[in-house]
Amino acid sequence: MAAKPSNQAVERAVIEQCLLAAGTAPSGANHQPWHFAVVSSPEIKKKKQDTLKIDVISLGGEDENRVIHAVVRTSQETLDARIEELFLISMIQDKENPKKWLVVPDMMRPMTTPLKAEGDAAPAAPTSKKK
Repeated sequence: MAAKPSNQAVERAVIEQCLLAAGTAPSGANHQPWHFAVVSSPEIKKKKQDTLKIDVISLGGEDENRVIHAVVRTSQETLDARIEELFLISMIQDKENPKKWLVVPDMMRPMTTPLKAEGDAAPAAPTSKKK
């Protein structure tokens, strides 16, 4: 059963503990390229919820489909920019429990495009943020 979103506030100490734990998650070559943002503004949360798009671009398997790769593109707007990310998500079948899958994400750099404000010139070209 999936958790349902809640408007209940979460204590800052709990959020900080979660971020500390998440930042130690394993990654390719042990680089831990994780970046986190904590959003408390109701306006920004609403904008992010309303503009999130997730597209699965392709799926492919190897090793008799014990390893599945998904290419996923996300797009989301903040109050002043559109952020696009391309993910390669590898799902590896657990050797001890074939019904269980381990997910190992590896992501490319997000693309950020400033949004045009009223009276401004056309938006600038997308930029790549180094992770």
